[in-house]
Amino acid sequence: MKILGFDYELIYTNDSGYIGMCEPAKLQIHIDPYAPLQRKFETIIHEIIEAINIHTELRLKHRDIVTLAVVLHQVFSEGGVNLKPLLGELKK
Repeated sequence: MKILGFDYELIYTNDSGYIGMCEPAKLQIHIDPYAPLQRKFETIIHEIIEAINIHTELRLKHRDIVTLAVVLHQVFSEGGVNLKPLLGELKK
């Protein structure tokens, strides 16, 4: 997945204890494979915003990122946007 021109690797793992985690230094996004599908979608959106925040030095607070992810997930889901291709790129 490209984020701001960077090739991020999406990996299924639950090693962190979180549903998702962004590691910009490694260009990786980790997603818990056991999370419900809708939470995976919301988490991918959240981690994309985290990557954008770091690369662009927006300095968004974590609660702002959480809010944006929840709202965008709702808008995309109810708007019929297919988020499944994002999950198709995830590697175990």
